[in-house]
Amino acid sequence: MTSKKEITEELIKTAKSQLDEALQNLENLSGLDKHALGFAAHALSNYLTVIEGTVHLLKTSLKDYPDPQVHSWLNGLIHASTLMMHTTHQLMGTSAVAKPAMVMEQVDLSLLTDRVCQFYQNRASRKNIHLTVNSKSKHRYIKADRVALAAVFDNLLSNAVKFSKPGQKIEVKITESKDKLIWQIMDEGPGIPEEEIEELFKAGSKISTMPTGKENSTGYGLAVANFLVTQMEGKIWYEPNRKRGSCFSVSMPIAKYDTQYL
Repeated sequence: MTSKKEITEELIKTAKSQLDEALQNLENLSGLDKHALGFAAHALSNYLTVIEGTVHLLKTSLKDYPDPQVHSWLNGLIHASTLMMHTTHQLMGTSAVAKPAMVMEQVDLSLLTDRVCQFYQNRASRKNIHLTVNSKSKHRYIKADRVALAAVFDNLLSNAVKFSKPGQKIEVKITESKDKLIWQIMDEGPGIPEEEIEELFKAGSKISTMPTGKENSTGYGLAVANFLVTQMEGKIWYEPNRKRGSCFSVSMPIAKYDTQYL
C-alpha cells in the first residue's frame, strides 16, 4: 500500500514536471506577442493556484504525520508557489510593488546539494555526463532561503549540463572561507569568452557559446540567480575553471545548527 509520504513525494514531482513544461512553453513563445505572453502568464497563474490549493489540502491531511521533513517540503512548495505567483503577476502587469520576502532559515547546504545533484544526474546521464559532489567543509549550515537557493542551483546545474559535451565531467564542490561556505560548480565545457564575462549576469545577455545538445538558452538564468543570491545577501561570481571550462561560485554566511530540516 502506498504511504502518505510516497503520495506526497509523487505529487510534488508531478507538479514540478508540469511547471517545467509550462515554463518551457513560455520560453518558446515567438517575439514579444503581449497577448500570447498574457495568455501564458494567466495559465501559469491557474496552474500555481491549483498546486497551492493541493498542497494546503495535503498539509491538512498530513497534519499529524510524524516525519517533520514532509512538513518542511510542503512549506517549501507553498513558498515556491508564492514566489512564482509573484512573477506571473509581474508578467500580467498586476503584481504589487513590494517583492515577496525571502524566508531566511538555517539550511543544510550539503544535503540540499546532494538532493539537487541527484535530480540532475538523471538529466546529465542522458548526455553521458558524470556529476560528482565533493565537500571539504566541516560546517554544513548556512543562512538562506532554501527555495531561492535551490532555484539558483537549478540554474547553474542546468547551464553546466547544457554546455557540456557527452563524456565530460561536472564537479560540485563545497569549501569554507572564514565565515562563509562557498558552493562551486565546475564543468569542462568551452568556458565563457573573456569579452563576454562582464555581461554574464545581466538580464537577456546571451553568450556566443552554444549548448551542446540543442537545448534552449534564454539569457535570463544567470540574471535570476544573481538577483536571488543578492536578495539573500550572498555573492555569486564566475571565473574560468583552472583545468578547462567554467567555474561558478556562490558564497553564503555560515549559520549555527538548529532543528530545521531540508
